[in-house]
Amino acid sequence: MWTTRPMEPCRVKLKPEWRNAWRLASAPCLHGKLHLVFSLQSVSGALLGTAEIGAEPGRWDEMEIGIVLGKELRGRGFGTEGASLLEKFVGKRLKASRCRVRVGPEDSAALRFWLKRGYVARDREEDGTLVLVKALV
Repeated sequence: MWTTRPMEPCRVKLKPEWRNAWRLASAPCLHGKLHLVFSLQSVSGALLGTAEIGAEPGRWDEMEIGIVLGKELRGRGFGTEGASLLEKFVGKRLKASRCRVRVGPEDSAALRFWLKRGYVARDREEDGTLVLVKALV
């Protein structure tokens, strides 16, 4: 059964025009699996994108993260800012030592984005999805 606990917005230093844009929206749990969802909202409150953190039970040292943004927002720094926030949250608040991302075989832009952030390939799944990891300092 899914449960959702309301949480306070994630307070972090952002560029002035993005202040309070990324917010922790919900924290559902299913059988011990962690799943945090953040939303990127415009000043008017419109949903612009989401970011997620997940972990399997017993694997709290490595968290999976992901970001989904509308095409009109790509290349404007929102993904970079979101990835930084997720990595800081995972390392400092959740005390994990690594982040993991999955990149589809056709998504060369996402692959470039994560490689530029210091992620390295660890595995390839049967469907061609590449699994990348990054050690958090």
